[in-house]
Amino acid sequence: MSDTTQPNIVIPVQEDFHDYLQTLAIEHGQTVSEYLHYAIKELKEREIEEDKIWVELADEAKKKGILSVEESERFFERIKNA
Repeated sequence: MSDTTQPNIVIPVQEDFHDYLQTLAIEHGQTVSEYLHYAIKELKEREIEEDKIWVELADEAKKKGILSVEESERFFERIKNA
């Protein structure tokens, strides 16, 4: 991991879940703490990639003339108030 010491975070979990995490960590050649750090980092990276995909899809929809949620709401509000 890193050369700097990080504060420990204690999260109470059921024993069987801890055993499961420990098995996963061992499979990756890591401690439970290292594995959780890795897993959380991977999750964050996937969320960032997913957000990029949603932005691309929204941009494509906009280019095709499809209204966003906000634009649709404004459109229907104008019709309702006309």
